[in-house]
Amino acid sequence: IATRAFLRALERRKRRPLPSDLHAPAADPTARVLAGGAELTWLQPAPDSLLAATTSDPATVVTARETMRLAFMAALQLLPPRQRAVLILRDVLGWSAAEVAGLLDLTVVAVNSALQRAHARLPADSDSLVQPSEDRQRELLDRYVAAFQNADVDALVAVLTEDALFEMPPFLTWFDSGAAIGAFLGARMRAFGNTPVIHTSANGQRAVALYPPSGDGQRRLHALHVLTLVPQGVARIVSFQDLDALHRFDLPLALSN
Repeated sequence: IATRAFLRALERRKRRPLPSDLHAPAADPTARVLAGGAELTWLQPAPDSLLAATTSDPATVVTARETMRLAFMAALQLLPPRQRAVLILRDVLGWSAAEVAGLLDLTVVAVNSALQRAHARLPADSDSLVQPSEDRQRELLDRYVAAFQNADVDALVAVLTEDALFEMPPFLTWFDSGAAIGAFLGARMRAFGNTPVIHTSANGQRAVALYPPSGDGQRRLHALHVLTLVPQGVARIVSFQDLDALHRFDLPLALSN
Protein backbone atom coordinates (compact mmCIF):
# COMPACT_ATOMS: atom_id res chain seq x y z
CA ILE A 1 0.00 0.00 0.00
CA ALA A 2 2.83 2.39 0.91
CA THR A 3 4.62 1.64 -2.37
CA ARG A 4 1.51 2.32 -4.44
CA ALA A 5 0.94 5.55 -2.51
CA PHE A 6 4.54 6.57 -3.19
CA LEU A 7 4.14 5.93 -6.94
CA ARG A 8 0.90 7.93 -6.98
CA ALA A 9 2.70 10.79 -5.23
CA LEU A 10 5.40 10.71 -7.89
CA GLU A 11 2.75 10.89 -10.59
CA ARG A 12 1.21 13.98 -8.97
CA ARG A 13 4.53 15.67 -8.27
CA LYS A 14 5.54 18.49 -10.56
CA ARG A 15 8.55 17.99 -12.80
CA ARG A 16 11.85 19.63 -11.97
CA PRO A 17 12.89 20.81 -15.41
CA LEU A 18 15.93 22.36 -17.01
CA PRO A 19 15.45 25.25 -19.46
CA SER A 20 15.77 22.93 -22.47
CA ASP A 21 12.70 21.04 -21.24
CA LEU A 22 10.48 24.11 -21.52
CA HIS A 23 10.95 25.76 -24.90
CA ALA A 24 13.16 26.12 -27.97
CA PRO A 25 16.76 27.37 -27.78
CA ALA A 26 17.45 31.08 -28.10
CA ALA A 27 17.72 32.23 -31.71
CA ASP A 28 19.85 35.31 -30.95
CA PRO A 29 22.86 34.84 -28.62
CA THR A 30 23.14 38.62 -28.22
CA ALA A 31 19.56 39.11 -27.00
CA ARG A 32 18.63 39.72 -23.38
CA VAL A 33 18.34 36.56 -21.30
CA LEU A 34 14.93 35.61 -19.93
CA ALA A 35 14.42 34.92 -16.24
CA GLY A 36 12.18 32.08 -15.09
CA GLY A 37 9.16 32.68 -12.91
CA ALA A 38 9.09 32.03 -9.19
CA GLU A 39 6.64 29.17 -9.76
CA LEU A 40 9.32 27.07 -11.47
CA THR A 41 11.12 24.47 -9.36
CA TRP A 42 14.34 23.70 -11.18
CA LEU A 43 16.29 20.50 -11.21
CA GLN A 44 19.19 20.89 -8.77
CA PRO A 45 22.72 19.48 -8.63
CA ALA A 46 23.63 16.79 -6.11
CA PRO A 47 27.22 16.48 -4.83
CA ASP A 48 29.02 13.20 -5.42
CA SER A 49 30.25 13.40 -1.83
CA LEU A 50 26.88 11.94 -0.89
CA LEU A 51 28.08 8.73 -2.57
CA ALA A 52 31.41 8.69 -0.78
CA ALA A 53 29.62 9.06 2.54
CA THR A 54 27.94 5.68 2.04
CA THR A 55 31.09 3.60 1.43
CA SER A 56 34.87 3.71 1.84
CA ASP A 57 35.57 1.41 -1.11
CA PRO A 58 36.96 3.49 -4.04
CA ALA A 59 35.77 0.96 -6.62
CA THR A 60 32.26 1.09 -5.22
CA VAL A 61 32.30 4.89 -5.31
CA VAL A 62 33.36 4.86 -8.98
CA THR A 63 30.62 2.39 -9.85
CA ALA A 64 28.06 4.41 -7.90
CA ARG A 65 29.12 7.58 -9.71
CA GLU A 66 28.55 5.90 -13.07
CA THR A 67 25.13 4.60 -12.09
CA MET A 68 24.24 7.98 -10.62
CA ARG A 69 24.42 9.41 -14.14
CA LEU A 70 21.68 6.99 -15.13
CA ALA A 71 19.59 7.92 -12.12
CA PHE A 72 20.11 11.58 -12.98
CA MET A 73 18.58 11.05 -16.41
CA ALA A 74 15.60 9.41 -14.77
CA ALA A 75 15.38 12.41 -12.44
CA LEU A 76 15.14 14.58 -15.53
CA GLN A 77 11.66 13.13 -15.87
CA LEU A 78 12.36 11.19 -19.04
CA LEU A 79 10.44 8.29 -17.57
CA PRO A 80 7.01 7.84 -16.00
CA PRO A 81 7.12 7.00 -12.28
CA ARG A 82 6.77 3.20 -12.48
CA GLN A 83 9.42 2.85 -15.18
CA ARG A 84 11.66 5.23 -13.23
CA ALA A 85 11.28 3.11 -10.09
CA VAL A 86 12.03 -0.13 -11.96
CA LEU A 87 15.05 1.38 -13.71
CA ILE A 88 16.62 2.67 -10.51
CA LEU A 89 15.90 -0.50 -8.53
CA ARG A 90 17.21 -2.82 -11.26
CA ASP A 91 20.06 -0.91 -12.92
CA VAL A 92 21.22 1.42 -10.16
CA LEU A 93 20.60 -0.54 -6.96
CA GLY A 94 21.06 -3.96 -8.57
CA TRP A 95 17.87 -5.58 -7.32
CA SER A 96 16.66 -8.74 -9.02
CA ALA A 97 13.47 -8.72 -11.08
CA ALA A 98 11.80 -10.85 -8.42
CA GLU A 99 12.75 -8.42 -5.64
CA VAL A 100 11.42 -5.47 -7.63
CA ALA A 101 8.24 -7.37 -8.43
CA GLY A 102 7.68 -8.04 -4.74
CA LEU A 103 8.22 -4.42 -3.76
CA LEU A 104 6.07 -2.89 -6.49
CA ASP A 105 3.38 -5.58 -6.43
CA LEU A 106 4.07 -6.54 -10.06
CA THR A 107 4.84 -9.76 -11.88
CA VAL A 108 8.41 -10.49 -12.95
CA VAL A 109 7.23 -10.27 -16.55
CA ALA A 110 5.79 -6.80 -15.89
CA VAL A 111 9.04 -5.67 -14.26
CA ASN A 112 11.11 -6.86 -17.22
CA SER A 113 8.70 -5.18 -19.61
CA ALA A 114 8.86 -1.89 -17.69
CA LEU A 115 12.67 -2.01 -17.68
CA GLN A 116 12.73 -2.65 -21.42
CA ARG A 117 10.41 0.30 -22.05
CA ALA A 118 12.53 2.50 -19.76
CA HIS A 119 15.69 1.67 -21.68
CA ALA A 120 13.92 2.44 -24.95
CA ARG A 121 12.90 5.90 -23.71
CA LEU A 122 16.38 6.95 -22.60
CA PRO A 123 18.41 9.09 -25.04
CA ALA A 124 19.17 7.16 -28.21
CA ASP A 125 22.58 8.73 -28.80
CA SER A 126 25.11 6.50 -27.06
CA ASP A 127 27.60 9.36 -26.69
CA SER A 128 25.38 10.83 -23.98
CA LEU A 129 26.00 7.68 -21.92
CA VAL A 130 29.69 7.07 -22.71
CA GLN A 131 32.34 8.87 -20.70
CA PRO A 132 35.84 9.42 -22.09
CA SER A 133 38.91 8.00 -20.36
CA GLU A 134 40.15 9.65 -17.17
CA ASP A 135 43.04 11.26 -19.06
CA ARG A 136 40.68 12.62 -21.69
CA GLN A 137 38.32 13.96 -19.01
CA ARG A 138 41.19 15.80 -17.30
CA GLU A 139 42.33 17.22 -20.64
CA LEU A 140 38.84 18.50 -21.51
CA LEU A 141 38.34 19.95 -18.04
CA ASP A 142 41.73 21.71 -18.10
CA ARG A 143 40.99 23.19 -21.53
CA TYR A 144 37.54 24.34 -20.42
CA VAL A 145 38.87 26.07 -17.30
CA ALA A 146 41.81 27.61 -19.19
CA ALA A 147 39.43 29.05 -21.79
CA PHE A 148 37.52 30.89 -19.06
CA GLN A 149 40.62 32.02 -17.19
CA ASN A 150 42.21 33.34 -20.40
CA ALA A 151 38.93 34.81 -21.71
CA ASP A 152 39.60 32.82 -24.88
CA VAL A 153 36.34 32.33 -26.77
CA ASP A 154 37.99 30.40 -29.61
CA ALA A 155 39.50 27.94 -27.13
CA LEU A 156 36.12 27.51 -25.46
CA VAL A 157 34.35 26.76 -28.74
CA ALA A 158 37.14 24.34 -29.68
CA VAL A 159 36.58 22.21 -26.57
CA LEU A 160 32.79 22.05 -27.12
CA THR A 161 31.02 19.60 -29.39
CA GLU A 162 29.31 21.14 -32.40
CA ASP A 163 25.85 20.53 -30.90
CA ALA A 164 26.76 21.34 -27.29
CA LEU A 165 24.05 22.67 -24.95
CA PHE A 166 24.43 25.54 -22.49
CA GLU A 167 21.78 26.13 -19.82
CA MET A 168 21.76 28.41 -16.81
CA PRO A 169 18.80 27.91 -14.47
CA PRO A 170 17.02 29.94 -13.11
CA PHE A 171 17.21 31.70 -16.50
CA LEU A 172 15.03 30.32 -19.28
CA THR A 173 17.48 31.15 -22.08
CA TRP A 174 19.59 28.29 -23.42
CA PHE A 175 21.69 27.51 -26.48
CA ASP A 176 22.18 24.40 -28.60
CA SER A 177 25.45 24.79 -30.51
CA GLY A 178 29.09 25.53 -29.82
CA ALA A 179 28.92 28.57 -32.08
CA ALA A 180 25.90 30.04 -30.25
CA ILE A 181 27.53 29.38 -26.86
CA GLY A 182 30.69 31.14 -28.01
CA ALA A 183 28.71 34.13 -29.27
CA PHE A 184 26.77 34.37 -26.00
CA LEU A 185 29.77 34.02 -23.69
CA GLY A 186 32.12 36.05 -25.87
CA ALA A 187 30.82 39.35 -24.53
CA ARG A 188 30.96 38.08 -20.95
CA MET A 189 34.21 36.13 -20.66
CA ARG A 190 36.47 39.14 -20.07
CA ALA A 191 34.98 39.40 -16.59
CA PHE A 192 36.19 35.85 -15.94
CA GLY A 193 39.88 36.45 -16.69
CA ASN A 194 42.13 34.85 -14.03
CA THR A 195 39.04 33.56 -12.27
CA PRO A 196 39.81 31.02 -9.53
CA VAL A 197 37.88 27.78 -9.73
CA ILE A 198 37.18 24.93 -7.34
CA HIS A 199 36.91 21.49 -8.89
CA THR A 200 34.13 19.24 -7.66
CA SER A 201 31.59 16.81 -9.07
CA ALA A 202 27.81 16.74 -9.26
CA ASN A 203 25.23 14.28 -10.54
CA GLY A 204 28.06 11.87 -11.33
CA GLN A 205 29.74 14.45 -13.60
CA ARG A 206 32.73 16.77 -13.48
CA ALA A 207 31.96 20.28 -12.23
CA VAL A 208 33.75 23.55 -11.54
CA ALA A 209 32.72 26.42 -9.26
CA LEU A 210 33.62 29.85 -10.69
CA TYR A 211 34.72 32.83 -8.58
CA PRO A 212 35.02 35.91 -10.85
CA PRO A 213 36.35 39.17 -9.38
CA SER A 214 34.02 41.85 -8.03
CA GLY A 215 34.53 45.54 -7.42
CA ASP A 216 35.41 45.16 -3.73
CA GLY A 217 38.27 42.73 -4.36
CA GLN A 218 36.31 39.66 -3.32
CA ARG A 219 35.95 36.60 -5.52
CA ARG A 220 32.36 35.54 -4.98
CA LEU A 221 30.78 32.26 -6.00
CA HIS A 222 29.06 32.95 -9.30
CA ALA A 223 27.94 29.55 -10.58
CA LEU A 224 28.59 25.83 -10.60
CA HIS A 225 29.20 24.49 -14.11
CA VAL A 226 28.25 20.82 -14.37
CA LEU A 227 29.82 19.35 -17.50
CA THR A 228 28.74 16.41 -19.61
CA LEU A 229 31.94 15.06 -21.16
CA VAL A 230 31.96 12.76 -24.18
CA PRO A 231 34.95 11.54 -26.19
CA GLN A 232 34.46 14.37 -28.70
CA GLY A 233 34.44 17.18 -26.12
CA VAL A 234 32.13 19.01 -23.71
CA ALA A 235 28.59 18.13 -24.82
CA ARG A 236 26.56 19.98 -22.19
CA ILE A 237 27.09 22.72 -19.64
CA VAL A 238 24.53 23.39 -16.94
CA SER A 239 25.49 26.59 -15.16
CA PHE A 240 23.66 26.45 -11.83
CA GLN A 241 23.45 30.07 -10.67
CA ASP A 242 21.00 29.76 -7.80
CA LEU A 243 23.34 29.81 -4.81
CA ASP A 244 20.65 28.36 -2.55
CA ALA A 245 20.83 25.19 -4.65
CA LEU A 246 24.57 24.83 -3.94
CA HIS A 247 24.54 24.74 -0.15
CA ARG A 248 25.13 20.96 -0.05
CA PHE A 249 28.47 21.32 -1.84
CA ASP A 250 30.31 22.96 1.07
CA LEU A 251 31.69 25.59 -1.30
CA PRO A 252 32.90 28.92 0.13
CA LEU A 253 30.70 31.82 -0.88
CA ALA A 254 33.74 34.04 -1.44
CA LEU A 255 37.52 33.80 -1.80
CA SER A 256 39.89 36.56 -0.71
CA ASN A 257 42.75 37.71 -2.91
